[in-house]
Amino acid sequence: MKYLTVAIIVVLSLFFYSSHSAKSSLDHVTDIHIQVKGLSSDWIYLHNVHENVKAQIDSAFMDEQGNAQFQRTEPLAQGFYTLVLPDSSVLEMLVDEDQQFTLATTNLNLIKDMRVDGSIENEVLYTSLKYDMGMGEQFQSEIQRLQASGGQELTQDIVNQIRQKLFDGKNAQLAQLYQQYPNTLFTKYQMAQEPPKALLNQILTDKSIDEGERTYLMLDHYWDNVDFSDDRLLNTPVIFNRLHSYFYEYSPNQTLTKLRAIDVLMNKVASHPRYYQFFAVWIAESYQPEKDSKIDQEALYVHMVDNYLTYERAFWTDSVQVYAWQLRAGDKAKSLVGKPAQNIEAQDPQGKTRALYDIDAPYVAIFFYHAECDHCQETAPKLAEFYQTWKDRGVEVYAVSMDTPEKEWKEFLATYNMQDMVNVTDEGKHDIYSNYYVLGTPYIYLLNPDRTIIGKDLLVEEIPQYIARDQRLATAQQTSNK
Repeated sequence: MKYLTVAIIVVLSLFFYSSHSAKSSLDHVTDIHIQVKGLSSDWIYLHNVHENVKAQIDSAFMDEQGNAQFQRTEPLAQGFYTLVLPDSSVLEMLVDEDQQFTLATTNLNLIKDMRVDGSIENEVLYTSLKYDMGMGEQFQSEIQRLQASGGQELTQDIVNQIRQKLFDGKNAQLAQLYQQYPNTLFTKYQMAQEPPKALLNQILTDKSIDEGERTYLMLDHYWDNVDFSDDRLLNTPVIFNRLHSYFYEYSPNQTLTKLRAIDVLMNKVASHPRYYQFFAVWIAESYQPEKDSKIDQEALYVHMVDNYLTYERAFWTDSVQVYAWQLRAGDKAKSLVGKPAQNIEAQDPQGKTRALYDIDAPYVAIFFYHAECDHCQETAPKLAEFYQTWKDRGVEVYAVSMDTPEKEWKEFLATYNMQDMVNVTDEGKHDIYSNYYVLGTPYIYLLNPDRTIIGKDLLVEEIPQYIARDQRLATAQQTSNK
């Protein structure tokens, strides 16, 4: 009986140890070993990117042998990561659902000496990175060989041929990796960085495509290589980088083109919720086109709220936020280019009410300004000089002083020779700004004979251009109606 009891205790102990070890292993869903021989002991840091936000999310201590370990009971979000090492060098890393693997290398050559165990994603990644490094070495070697041989002059054409041959080899390697590992994050990430080659060839070779068609073709096909069904890409730099280029580089700074770009993109992600949410919020709240009077930035915001940030489509938020968007869009909507200008009635320096709609001149520039604003003080004399030239050519200026005491207002008018204009103050008339969105001062709106807004946020020197364009359009319209 004594021996039986001892045996039972031993068996139970072994069972407990086995169960505890298994549980301990299971507790760490993420178990990533890093070894970089040759580095001194210190902390290393794990960084990721989500949408357009980069963040440090974890750290581990690297011992004197260059070993460090990241263990987590909750998995890392699948995506692209960087490891910042004690000497400030950086290792790239891809993380998928299998998060137990080892990356081992030396500080002498992080990429070339890299060995991966347990991660297909990182095996493929470092196969590609090693090839890239080899390309650079091969290029230098070939150039040096040709220079040493002295057999022919090293022209730019020859250099380009060498470079193209290497790029062709790289493309062939990528094509093979894509075919071999079609569903890996590596493949999706790498392909998303590539432009649609067939489209580019068409644009370059088909001389019948004009500039406008070329722009629309690029917008329509810009995202062809991005797999929006794969949410992992939102945890890599590629999506925001492409988003930024799409709006700032490939979409000309024209309101209609920007609206087209928005609709193309939002329609592509209509059935992909995470992308839809990210793009809709970023375009509405963070996108700031380059300041240019040819684009009505408020029109972009109103378009987003009216079409994509609605109660039905903004699934990630509540009705309070949607209502806030709608209120803000409502403030902007009345003063968009192409909209009828709203009347203003305010007091002039003599206390007389002057109405915008009472002005007979065909064209009216509305000038919003603060007397203490430096840029307003720079703009006012230019506008006064412009007015003296154009007041007999059908242009009036309706100048609205904002938040300025009467004494300072009248001094401003005298200082900058503005007395001949229609001058009013917003004193007691702040409802003006429910009809005219003034982002900052100085701010100039331009109205045509129909009292339609044809320009906003204009520079003084741009006013004649907008008048000339409106007159050309009016003439063309009259001709087409005959």
